Amino acid sequence: MLFRSPVGESKIERLLACDAVVRVVAPLATARVQEWHAQGRLDWHPRAFSPDDLVGVVFVMTATGCEVDDTVLAACEQRQLLCNAADRPQACSVYLMAQVQHGPVTLATGTSGLAPGLAGRLQREARAGLPDDVEQLVAAYAQARHWFLDGHSGDRARYDVLKWLATLPWSVIRQGPEHLLGLLHARLTQSA
Repeated sequence: MLFRSPVGESKIERLLACDAVVRVVAPLATARVQEWHAQGRLDWHPRAFSPDDLVGVVFVMTATGCEVDDTVLAACEQRQLLCNAADRPQACSVYLMAQVQHGPVTLATGTSGLAPGLAGRLQREARAGLPDDVEQLVAAYAQARHWFLDGHSGDRARYDVLKWLATLPWSVIRQGPEHLLGLLHARLTQSA
């Protein structure tokens, strides 16, 4: 990753959260990147980019906000590597989604690189539209689904029934996994 501002920090943080091996190449780094480097969580090379920095790399992210992003993209394209540049869609071969995690729910929105700030807003507004008890709703659905699949393995109709379950009103799902399992069994019996 190449960057010169806090814009890259959130990208690095997401990579570190999934145990990625992160290498930062930048003459200057934010205090947070320097701290992560001191903790051994990432490698920081305090210098300018070189195409040799791409050896052994799988994915590249830049956040310089300048022509360096274009140089990095060109080097990535020569090596058939995916490259994402923060706020510079013209320097991307792949776009990332704005993401927010709320318990087991991940919301991701994107604008194909056209309006990254707007993608973040869309993601926040989508999150605001979720029920307050979304974690409990997901848990109830997941438990009923697990019980149901254990008892109906290999049954093709089960997928249609599970799709139907996901369309039920929140008030029905709030009644809990036992209630949902009863509804699933009744629905499967009706469709047989």
